[in-house]
Parts: sequence; C-alpha cells; structure tokens
Amino acid sequence: MSSAGVGWWPLLEEMHARLDSIEPGYRLAQVKEKLGLLRVHVADTSYEHSSPASAELRAISSEYECRSAEICERCGGAGHLVQLPPGRRLATLCDRCVASQLVAFGS
Repeated sequence: MSSAGVGWWPLLEEMHARLDSIEPGYRLAQVKEKLGLLRVHVADTSYEHSSPASAELRAISSEYECRSAEICERCGGAGHLVQLPPGRRLATLCDRCVASQLVAFGS
C-alpha cells in the first residue's frame, strides 16, 4: 500500500521503469512519506541482499527519495521541505500548496 502523495506518482512511475529494467518483477516492500520525503523500500525476496542488482536497486530508490525533496507531494510542482504548521509535520510542498495547507489549519 502506498501513502505517497499524488504529486510524487510520476516520480514513482519513472523509478519503477528503472528498477524494472534492472530486476524485472522486483517487489516493493513499502512506499510512504516520512519526515516530508518519499521513502521506498525494495523487498529482498528474490535476490541476495548483497548482490550487485540489490545494491543498484537500493541506490536507485535512494536517488528518487532525494529527488522527492524538490517535488511537491500534492501537485508535482517545484517544492521544498517545510514544517506545517510550525511545530507539526514536515512536508515537501510548493508555495501554493503551503498556502492552502496553512488556510486548512487556520494559520
């Protein structure tokens, strides 16, 4: 089950194409947002954890986790890491989505 925002879906689709080209039929253990960034965990069920393919899959998923810091998780626009409202959860959002979140929180 994915708990990644719809703004990150194109990023996930691109990542999937790369992962699938290296390890067809690979499996994801988890896709989620954590501390405002995309987190992707590739399942280690069909290959040895220390194999070159496994290391490459982890490197690709890490690359996309880093890229998520620049993409709004809600709309897919250019985003940045923010804390909403102050003292609450971290999110990667564009300025417009930050403003709409602040309105929703009554800030």
